[in-house]
Amino acid sequence: MIKVLKKAFMILEYVGDNRKSPPFLGDIAKKAALPQPTCSRIVKDLVELEYLEQSAPKKGFRLGPKAYMLGADFGYRNDLKELANPLVKKCSEKIQESVLLAVINSGKRYILCHHNGNPELQIVIDKPYYEDIYATATGRLLLAYSGEKAIAKYVKEYGLPGEKWENINSESTLLARLKDIRDKGVEVDTTQQLAIMAFPIFQKKNMIAALGSSVPKMNFIGEKAEKILASVGKSAEAISLILK
Repeated sequence: MIKVLKKAFMILEYVGDNRKSPPFLGDIAKKAALPQPTCSRIVKDLVELEYLEQSAPKKGFRLGPKAYMLGADFGYRNDLKELANPLVKKCSEKIQESVLLAVINSGKRYILCHHNGNPELQIVIDKPYYEDIYATATGRLLLAYSGEKAIAKYVKEYGLPGEKWENINSESTLLARLKDIRDKGVEVDTTQQLAIMAFPIFQKKNMIAALGSSVPKMNFIGEKAEKILASVGKSAEAISLILK
């Protein structure tokens, strides 16, 4: 057991030292002096525990959110945050409303950055992550683009939305609703106290984050609502462009 722990920490340190170029499994196995099947099992466990994550399908590995939570400064996905933050802030200032950037990992929604351009709206973000996928526009959109296996795993662990989202109580209804989000490329919900919306952010062809906004319903009417949607959508596209 001690040997496995040593190898696990060696893997974490190696991945952490190569943040700009996430190493592949073969590279990790070579560095840790492990047979690839053994290394694969350790890496799989670290991914399940959220200390590692794969940067994209068939790509290298990078530190996961739990690895960053061990430190004093929660710097999870700082690479994405640093690139997107100026555009998130600009969007918030333009529409004078709350705008945030979120990602999903193991069924949890992580908010990387948030700017509130509406001084009358109090938005409190006091946790590193939230387990509110069904209740939020960014959460729904992130789940919609997660892929069949990830969606099935989430439903198995967290169940169906029920009253959290349109009283969805069957898997077929949920899958149809998630497909609708993917087809439209946006999630908008005006049934709550705030109008909420989210747009996907892509890196190449992979959805990696969601840009969302929460707006008092009295500010989300007619032409103004259309302008807000257009601004948030264009900001999401602009972030995707700089990530290419």
